Amino acid sequence: KPMPIPAMEVRRTSDVLAPLADLTARTDLINSSNELKRLVADKIQSPSERKQFLDDIGHFEANFEQRSCKSSTGKLREMADTYTQLSRLLSADSDVLAQYPQCQLKQGETPWRVRVAEQIIHQAAEPFTISQGKLAVCAAASLEVREYYREPAAVSRLVTDVLLTGKYEATAGGTKVDLTKCPDNLIP
Repeated sequence: KPMPIPAMEVRRTSDVLAPLADLTARTDLINSSNELKRLVADKIQSPSERKQFLDDIGHFEANFEQRSCKSSTGKLREMADTYTQLSRLLSADSDVLAQYPQCQLKQGETPWRVRVAEQIIHQAAEPFTISQGKLAVCAAASLEVREYYREPAAVSRLVTDVLLTGKYEATAGGTKVDLTKCPDNLIP
């Protein structure tokens, strides 16, 4: 005669299993962080720029943990996804700016992809350092601060896509933007 299953072993309908992504979030962050650090060591030639980048990674992790309203898994996933976009940028062989004569770099100059990666990680680490400067773009600058504060992975994907291809497709709604049609908005 079979033994009855103890009540504590019976799965209740209210029990929710954690998605697999939740179980791998910490490992994914470690792996993406290690890959990014490897690329930083390989691609950033200037010791001071390399040190600043690594310091910004540390600040990003500490600051994002404190400021984010996401779950602990959500925070890990957001940081890992941000690092994945930065790795995409640093591992690329070229970018859309290479086709514009005014963006040609002299021998020994830091590539645009590296410069932009440095800016992304710094702004993700310290979003309140974002400034509109002397331009009348306060609405755009405030949105940039807000998104780097809340969703740095999404901003990193947008910037990486635009720099590598000149185009971006929004995740929600599928809106497509092609900045190659108006390169004055693309060229730094």
